[in-house]
Amino acid sequence: MSKHIRAEGQARAEAHNQPEGHRPKADGTRRDPVLEDPTALEEIDLYSDLVIAATESDAPLTSDQIDRALGVKRVRLADSIG
Repeated sequence: MSKHIRAEGQARAEAHNQPEGHRPKADGTRRDPVLEDPTALEEIDLYSDLVIAATESDAPLTSDQIDRALGVKRVRLADSIG
């Protein structure tokens, strides 16, 4: 994963930790918290991560690459049972 993508991901995570209405949009303006749909915003972020990963790949993404792009962590069944 490129430094640029990691930096974007970190900036996005930091922005999500800010109080509602204080998260800046890409152009630096603030979002109106009344008009926000947190679920939709998260889905857009995930979709963006997937599009970026796909454009950087020369071949179709594998399931593992998709999981990695979306931040999915696989847990082995034996590990989850305990």
